[in-house]
Amino acid sequence: FQEALQDHKFAEECKKSLFWSAKVQIERFQEQGFLEMNGDETEQYCCDAEGQEYGSPETYDYFVWKDPSFSSMTLAIASLRKFASLCRRCNWEEEIFYTAAEEILCSREKLFWREELQQHWWSRKRDGTFPPWQVLNALLLPLYLGEDNLRTRADLSAVLKFRRSDGTIPNVPGLCEGFCGNSLGLLLGAAVTAGDRILVSESMDEILRHPTYFGRYGGIWEFYSPSGKNNGHGWRTYEGGTLSAALLHAGRMIKD
Repeated sequence: FQEALQDHKFAEECKKSLFWSAKVQIERFQEQGFLEMNGDETEQYCCDAEGQEYGSPETYDYFVWKDPSFSSMTLAIASLRKFASLCRRCNWEEEIFYTAAEEILCSREKLFWREELQQHWWSRKRDGTFPPWQVLNALLLPLYLGEDNLRTRADLSAVLKFRRSDGTIPNVPGLCEGFCGNSLGLLLGAAVTAGDRILVSESMDEILRHPTYFGRYGGIWEFYSPSGKNNGHGWRTYEGGTLSAALLHAGRMIKD
């Protein structure tokens, strides 16, 4: 929001909260050398069959909240970089946040990049081993947030191997074949960052033409079964916001 608005006066009003939000991530990282899950990851509740409101206990048990999280560290990197940019514009202290973002990035790569698979993994156990399943949304997050490099593009390629004929991707391949509402926006946004015009065009067409993706007032549902049947939560700003931002960027890209 701050990056888009360029409103220094409003930033000054929020300064205390903004600094706390940045520094609490840095302090937590410095304590542990990683950032753990937030404790309420959307993907752990995804439904796996039509008629389900939420998924199965097998999927719940798959998430260990205190384990290192690829997504949490990715969000920290992106937010600290953006905050450092805001600090520069407002003449606030900035170097600490740039430095912290790069330190977290370095740690994330050491923890989650799997050279033998040529992709990141969504989590890692505290004993150093990896969970047996992959969460595809996690692999899309860096590209969605603008982190474009060979490894994040390799992650996109790994996700696309599971892309179905209707354009959707399973939440956890082999374990939970339903998908989250935000998966639609994450995949589209990742394609935009990667500059893949064909994937962008295909994804937009599949999303906008699908008969069940959109709920009341154009809202995106929380979860969908493998066939695209939605659960009962039809107006979600998290999923809708993720997708609407991606659609705006995709529209500009195709127009250009």
